[in-house]
Amino acid sequence: MFYAGKSVGQPGGILTALSYFYLAYATHASSSLPFMSNSSGMGYLVAGALSVGIIPYTLTVLMGTNLKIFGREEEVSKAEKEGKSRQASAGEESAQVLLRRWAVLNLGRAALMSASAVVGVWTTVNY
Repeated sequence: MFYAGKSVGQPGGILTALSYFYLAYATHASSSLPFMSNSSGMGYLVAGALSVGIIPYTLTVLMGTNLKIFGREEEVSKAEKEGKSRQASAGEESAQVLLRRWAVLNLGRAALMSASAVVGVWTTVNY
C-alpha cells in the first residue's frame, strides 16, 4: 500500500494542490480586491495547502510506523528463506498491531484530502 500510495497519491495530491493554487492565482488576477480580502483566492489556497499536506503528514506521522512495518517484513522474509518461524519477541509490536496503527494513522491522510475537496468545492460553488 505504501508504494502504491507513493506512486499515485503523492502526484495526485501535488497535481490537485497545483490546480487549487492556479485557481487562487486566477481569481486574484481577475479581481480588483487585494489578495487577502479575496475569499475565493483564500479558499483555493486553503484547499491547495490541505491537499499537499498529505506529504508532510506522511513523513512526520506515518513514516515511523512504515519503517517498523518494513523492518518486520524484512525480518520475516529473511526467516522464511532460512526456513525458520519469526515471532514477535517480548516488548516488540506484532505486525498486526503495526498494521492496525498504520490504518488508523492513514485516516489522517484521507481526512486531509476530503477537507481539501470540501473547501475547494465550497469555494467554487460560492465564487
